[in-house]
Amino acid sequence: MNQNEITAPGPLLDPNGHLSCPGFAYNPLLTYSRARIKASVLRIKEWDYYLINDDRFAVALTIAIWDMRVCSRHRLSISRALVPRLPIRL
Repeated sequence: MNQNEITAPGPLLDPNGHLSCPGFAYNPLLTYSRARIKASVLRIKEWDYYLINDDRFAVALTIAIWDMRVCSRHRLSISRALVPRLPIRL
């Protein structure tokens, strides 16, 4: 199976809302534009995920952005099970 390496900057989505060039890149070259997504606003979900860890603990932070703004956080101890926290409404 051939892999397509993206080597030039460009838009992530074409005017019809499809991927402009499927493949991979070693650096972030494609520009994301929410306006090019051809879906209902209620179906668009965006998030950022951050993980800070060492050999004993890990803290994961997910910031989700859609019509309702919600921030959830989880604390993980490598030696214990995942301990979920309640969502924080912003």
